[in-house]
Amino acid sequence: MKKMSQTVLITGASNGIGKACARVFARKGYDLVLVARHREKLEAVKAELSEYDVQIKVIAMDLTGEDLCRRSI
Repeated sequence: MKKMSQTVLITGASNGIGKACARVFARKGYDLVLVARHREKLEAVKAELSEYDVQIKVIAMDLTGEDLCRRSI
C-alpha cells in the first residue's frame, strides 16, 4: 500500500522564515504548496528544493488584502 503523503501550505515562501520552513518540511518528506508574490523567486526556491523527493506547487499571489485573495480564486 502506498504511503499517503502530507502537504504543507507555506505563505511568504520566497525568502526568510517561509523559505526556511519550506526547506525543513521538504527535508522531512512533506509535499509543499508555496505561496508568495513573485513567481520567479518561488520557482528558484522550488529548484533549490529539488534535491528532496517531494512534490512542490508554486502559487504567485498577493495575500496582503482580502479583496486580492478573493479576486484570485
